[in-house]
Amino acid sequence: MPTATNLVMALTGLFFIATHQLWIARICRKMEKRKYEQLEGFRTSR
Repeated sequence: MPTATNLVMALTGLFFIATHQLWIARICRKMEKRKYEQLEGFRTSR
């Protein structure tokens, strides 16, 4: 059944390639929201 496995992997990869801009934008928005919390945590850890 290697062809079924290859098909599943190919479809999964195509899905992530097709939607990469959406999830990268979402990650960036979350990081931007928490920017000051992350900076504060970095300062207190040093």
